[in-house]
Amino acid sequence: PHRDALPYGGDMIATLVVEGANEVRVGPARFRVEPGDLYGLAGEARYDVEHEVKGASQDRFSVTIRYGLDFRDALPPLPGSCKEATMHTSDLFS
Repeated sequence: PHRDALPYGGDMIATLVVEGANEVRVGPARFRVEPGDLYGLAGEARYDVEHEVKGASQDRFSVTIRYGLDFRDALPPLPGSCKEATMHTSDLFS
């Protein structure tokens, strides 16, 4: 599981599944993706909630497009993490 890194890729992503199928988890929500499916994540789903593409018995080929100019300056801490452990965009380029 992960949250998307700052500041790369804008505020939204769209993924087209070309080959293979598996489960995607976004926070507590889970859904299955099959070839031909298109799904997107934006805003809080990218930066505030852990998400992942679960492993499968076969390889998956997909195309992901990242777009949008409205990215976050900082990520909030994850539940159970140290409140002082925050990362700001400016920390990446200092």
